[in-house]
Amino acid sequence: MRKVLAFVLAASLCLGVAAIGFAAGDATTSGRSGTTPGDSTSSSTPDSSKPDSSSTPDSSKPDSSSKPDSSSSSSSSDSSTGGSSSSGTTSSNTTTTRTETVRESAVTSAVNKAIERAVASNASSANAVIRNVKKVSADVLKKAAEKVTSTASSSNVTPKVSFDTMRGGAVLGRLTFDLTKTANLASDINLGVSTSNRVVSNTFAKFFKNETALVDLAHKTSYGTTIEVAVKVDLKDLNTENLIFYCYDLATNSYFKMDNTAYFVDVNGYVHFNTSMGGSIIITDSALELK
Repeated sequence: MRKVLAFVLAASLCLGVAAIGFAAGDATTSGRSGTTPGDSTSSSTPDSSKPDSSSTPDSSKPDSSSKPDSSSSSSSSDSSTGGSSSSGTTSSNTTTTRTETVRESAVTSAVNKAIERAVASNASSANAVIRNVKKVSADVLKKAAEKVTSTASSSNVTPKVSFDTMRGGAVLGRLTFDLTKTANLASDINLGVSTSNRVVSNTFAKFFKNETALVDLAHKTSYGTTIEVAVKVDLKDLNTENLIFYCYDLATNSYFKMDNTAYFVDVNGYVHFNTSMGGSIIITDSALELK
């Protein structure tokens, strides 16, 4: 059991934001290890309860661009948009579609191309990037993993697939799955990423003194594995050398502090962090402090 601060909803709503009080509560976790959300240690009264802030992940300096930085000597990536019908291929090896889901064949093809590029560039990681897909099933990723594992293993390459959420022609958010770790994936995975949720933002602004930024993940429960999230979110009011992440579940009105996020801000201004949980991710630069 992990301790979390729980918001207790009152019977009325004001301006679309839940009128809430605070109490200590418990939440269960399921089989997460490594770079996963960690424990919150608060269990006191509303006026004195503060999450633990003893661990601080690494960081780097932000810049600006239109997509997450994935160019390094140890990784190789291909970008595509793949779905379940109406697909075609352009000269840049980009598969386009008008659907919202993705087929196993599209994932397998994209990852195999990424592996070829990784081998050619002597990279240790092969990342296929797929765009304009809102949902993927666990079976699709598991079957794709089975088909690429042998080639990837013999090439000493780690196969990965990323799904991009686009806004105005630029990448807003990217979710990256390691295909060697698909055994416990959720049955259906929502891939959407947003940087706005008025109810959540207003709630935290009402009850906490902290400056915050928000990453709202369309998937609201466990992913069944640890994934990397990269998102272009406004951090101008935060000290990026000391970011702290909280995971908020609107359905249960509770949150916990995330440890071992291994966060960094890349040269293009995207904040990267690891999580095994979806929901609303609250980013701040100090322990949450009640008003």
